[in-house]
Amino acid sequence: MNIPENNVDLRSFLQKYMSKIDTKLKEEVNELNGIKFQMAIKIKLQKSQPDGTEEYTDPVFRSKQETVVNKNEIENILDKVFPLMLENLEKWTQRGSF
Repeated sequence: MNIPENNVDLRSFLQKYMSKIDTKLKEEVNELNGIKFQMAIKIKLQKSQPDGTEEYTDPVFRSKQETVVNKNEIENILDKVFPLMLENLEKWTQRGSF
């Protein structure tokens, strides 16, 4: 699922689309009787330099692959995956990358 948005905080983005992602995963589990999935978020980041120029990068943050055989497990898995992705972004930016 590709959901382009601009100028969005990752936390609010994930909260906004959690139900849509949950619904899509449940549809897939129903159709296939189980799935493996991995969340990936590509973010475009901007950093202003002291000389007034701007530097851009677009890292991709991924979760580990998850296996789902029961659609009732999905919400718990997303509750675990989303905070880890936020943590990975925070660690990446704290290293001075952006």
